[in-house]
Order: sequence, then structure tokens, then C-alpha cells
Amino acid sequence: MLVTNGWHELFRSNMRVVTGSPLLTTFAADFEPWFWVHTAYSYILLIVGAVILLRGLPQLSVLYRRQRVIIVMATLLPFLGNILSLFSLSPIPNFDLTPLAFSITAGLFAWGFVGFRLFDLVPIARQKILEQSQIGLIVVDEQMRGADVNIAGTALASLGERSK
Repeated sequence: MLVTNGWHELFRSNMRVVTGSPLLTTFAADFEPWFWVHTAYSYILLIVGAVILLRGLPQLSVLYRRQRVIIVMATLLPFLGNILSLFSLSPIPNFDLTPLAFSITAGLFAWGFVGFRLFDLVPIARQKILEQSQIGLIVVDEQMRGADVNIAGTALASLGERSK
């Protein structure tokens, strides 16, 4: 709809440049029906995604809980900025807060990458492999000390204990 808007103007119409002050020039448009359909659909997806992420918080470790909270905050900030702008609640008239909110989102993700190993898949993959493997796995470190074991590995270790 957006790509073909020039032919039907069902997404946006009356696009114009608005000069509010010498320091602020903005873009304005009238929002048409398909804009609101797209906006409602996007907002529903964002809210459902945030709820799904937040519902899983109690059973996570502290690190993964913090990672999820950062993801939800980083996702909902542009959403909030967009709502304020669309409904003319921005403190600066005709100023879209969404790009500013995305800048804050970038900072949150950077903080998550550095401080909370956000999107570090190794611990998650390792945990899933250990949990779901039917084969007994016992992980040892460089000094041959047990570092981790799955359920089947525990059974193997108890068999070794019985044979002594």
C-alpha cells in the first residue's frame, strides 16, 4: 500500500513540509484508512510479542530475565514515541518522536550487548543440547573436573558408582 500510495492515496495523502520555527522543519501528512490498518496490526504484533516475552520471565535466570526486559523496553520505546506523535501528544508540535525513540533503543541494545551478553547464543544452545540430548553427556573442564551433566549423564555416572 505504501509503495503504490501515489496512485490511490489510501495510506497517506496531502503530504507537505511544515515549518514550525526557524529551527524545526517537519514532514506532515493526512493518514488514510490503510495507514490505520497497518498501524493497528503493527501495534497488536508488538503488544503480543512483549506479552509473550514478559510471561516467560519468572522461570528464567537473572541474566536472561534482564536480557528480556532490555528487549521489551527497547521494542516498546519507539512504539510509545509513535503513539505520542500520532495522537499529537508530542511536547513539540508536528515533531515525530519515533526516530528519537529508536536512537534510545540503539543505546539500550548496545548496553544489552556489552553488559548482559544479549544475543549470545552459546549459553542457550549449550543448555538446550544438554537438556534435549538422549545420550549421556558429561562435560569436563581442562583439569578433567565435571563442569556440567545432563539427565542421561547422571544415570551413567550413577551406574559407574554402582559398579565400584
